[in-house]
Amino acid sequence: MGRPMGMNLIKAGYALTVWNRTASRADELVAAGARLAKSPQEVAAACDFLLTIVSDPP
Repeated sequence: MGRPMGMNLIKAGYALTVWNRTASRADELVAAGARLAKSPQEVAAACDFLLTIVSDPP
C-alpha cells in the first residue's frame, strides 16, 4: 500500500521523504525521486505532513 501511494505523491509533484526498517524496500521510491531518511526522527524533521503506513501480518 505504501509504495503505490508514495509513487502517486511523487507523480503529483510532492517532495517525499521515506524510511523503512529494510532500506532496500524503499529503492523504487528513491529511484523515482524520494529521499531516503536514516531514521523515523529524520523523516519527522523533514516533513510538514506525516503519513504512516504499517503492516499487520497474520
